[in-house]
Amino acid sequence: GARLAEDLVADWKKRHGQWPRRLIFNLWGVESSRHEGVMEAQIMALWGIRPSWDGRGRVIGVTAVPRAEMKRPRVDVTVVPSGLYRDLFAPLMKLLDEAATAARNAPESDNPMREHVRQARAALLAQGVPEDEAERLAGVRLFSVPSGAYGTNLDKVVPLSNTWDSEKQVADVYFMRMGHPYGQGLWGGRLIKDGKVTQELAPHLGVDLLKMAMKGVEGAIHSRSSNIYA
Repeated sequence: GARLAEDLVADWKKRHGQWPRRLIFNLWGVESSRHEGVMEAQIMALWGIRPSWDGRGRVIGVTAVPRAEMKRPRVDVTVVPSGLYRDLFAPLMKLLDEAATAARNAPESDNPMREHVRQARAALLAQGVPEDEAERLAGVRLFSVPSGAYGTNLDKVVPLSNTWDSEKQVADVYFMRMGHPYGQGLWGGRLIKDGKVTQELAPHLGVDLLKMAMKGVEGAIHSRSSNIYA
């Protein structure tokens, strides 16, 4: 995964003359079982984060790789897991959220994640979101369908072209379906504290967060393999 991350950024710089700043990864449950965490390792490496292990080889946390050791800026990655992925790998989603927080807090001046979080925080404050909540929400980097739901529903919408007039309406279905934040204390747009739901995010706010996290995305990465193609 780390090698894939370095190959990606090196090839990007060769093609575009600059480092990538913002990417989006789509994670599927069965596919992740096949590749055994390669995509997750790639995401963490792009963030400039490495796992910490205990003496038995169990992951117990994450640490930020020093900027001097990385020799490149961190990449702001937004992660969009499927509903099945959420069910199969909930602890891993929490680890990715922890990694995103560590990347956001890395103090380098060329850290695009810090810049994007500041921009999102300012936009949320302008909407009247309280300061402490705006700071937390601006750092969300995982979005999926609501807890207990599966699929974007685009497979139902697209064939029914007589029911919509513009592609924006189709995109709106996607955003409403996938605009449920996970991480930063949230699970599917619900704030969880001590195992209890203490607050539910307004649906439009979840959609706004996803759009902010996708603003300026330069590339999308998705792994798909089968016995037909790989």
